[in-house]
Amino acid sequence: MPQGIAQRPTVEPSELDKAYAAAYIDGEGCITLAYSQSRAKSRSAYVPTVLVSSVGLAPLEFLRDRWGGSIRLNHRRERKRKDLLVNERPVYTWGLASRMAETMLRDIRPYLLLKGAQADLVFEYYRFVGLGWRVAKKGGPGYLPITPLEAERRDGIYAEIHRLNRRGRIEEAS
Repeated sequence: MPQGIAQRPTVEPSELDKAYAAAYIDGEGCITLAYSQSRAKSRSAYVPTVLVSSVGLAPLEFLRDRWGGSIRLNHRRERKRKDLLVNERPVYTWGLASRMAETMLRDIRPYLLLKGAQADLVFEYYRFVGLGWRVAKKGGPGYLPITPLEAERRDGIYAEIHRLNRRGRIEEAS
């Protein structure tokens, strides 16, 4: 498989698979909203994303086979002490975005212990603003700008999910 090419799922996940995936993502994964902008910079949106990094490919292939997505090799930056590079193992990242990420999160949500709040924010994002681009219904193809209320709400969800993902102690939202 070429690296980084998104694949569709090939295996229907069992309940045990869903529980395993939830535990793995709770411990090693990230559930977030990634900022995305069109090439022309005329539209922007937040894209629900699930990421997991590992030195072993087997768990990532397990996730990809059941929920799709892609696996890529992370290229590590050289460190100041070059002698540390000798024994470093390669690190791979599996990623899933947009509706495929939402589908996966709905499958594993009952089993998430640590990152359930992030998954719930992804669901709220889709419930409230979708992808953040509204398709023009009348007058042909194109996109309508989002309303100020929609922009404020999606920015709030983005800020909250990033607050939850911060390392260290989480301050209570005021």
